[in-house]
Amino acid sequence: MRLNDLKVPKGSKKERKRIGRGTSSGSGKTSGKGHGGQKSRSGYKSKPGFEGGQMPIQRKVPKRGMSKGSKQNMMRHEKTEYVIFNTSYFNKFQENTVISEELLLKEGIIKPKDFSLIKVLSDGKLEKKLSFSKELHFSKSAEKEIQGKGGEIK
Repeated sequence: MRLNDLKVPKGSKKERKRIGRGTSSGSGKTSGKGHGGQKSRSGYKSKPGFEGGQMPIQRKVPKRGMSKGSKQNMMRHEKTEYVIFNTSYFNKFQENTVISEELLLKEGIIKPKDFSLIKVLSDGKLEKKLSFSKELHFSKSAEKEIQGKGGEIK
């Protein structure tokens, strides 16, 4: 096969539809836009969600719950999401290490958006004496476990 043997596949080339060229052309007079009305005019553009004057579906569907931006949801309704660590997780650090948000961030354990949302829970498996910074949140049993191993919360 050579370049001069190539042919355009049948049906791939199609002439554009010439509208508004007389009634006998098949798409003359109203040019396929019906009789009058907003959509037949030039420059017609509808807003997203516009349904021709009918009540749009996003207004018909009942709203449920609260979003973070709603006025009722100022402070008291927002749930605080914590990044949770068990005390056994910190066994991989060397003894007498001070564990803080900066250390966890530097080690790549948490992301910057997780700051001040870290909670340490007890699972009874802490093996080392570690110090924790006060900026982390602790359950009461985790505090007891850390202090029981000789560690402290600074």
